Amino acid sequence: MHRLRGSIKVKRRGNLTPVSCCSTTMHPRVKTLKAAVVCGFREIDYPPFSPVLVPSDNFFLPNHKKNTKGATFMDEDEFIAVDERYFANKPKEFVYNELEMLLKRCNKTCNAYISIFFFMLSSGI
Repeated sequence: MHRLRGSIKVKRRGNLTPVSCCSTTMHPRVKTLKAAVVCGFREIDYPPFSPVLVPSDNFFLPNHKKNTKGATFMDEDEFIAVDERYFANKPKEFVYNELEMLLKRCNKTCNAYISIFFFMLSSGI
């Protein structure tokens, strides 16, 4: 942490940035936060995200991500209300159609990788 601060001071004067420590486990996180405070960094507070949809669901529902892009939510209830409004306006076949599109995208990707694999296999790479 101290070396990071020193290199930022040298290479990017005036551009000390906040550090995110959310993805670390609890014990190292405490040490990391203490070191960050000593070095003058602060933790970034992230806005709440949907507890219903995990990030990988954005591949399943790509237009849903576009619907909430750039929006900030004060709490989880507000985001859940946006989710409910989004799905309330969709026909009953919506999820089935989205699953079919996801399956087509997966098949397209798999077929591309298979053809690359067989090309490499046949050319001796």
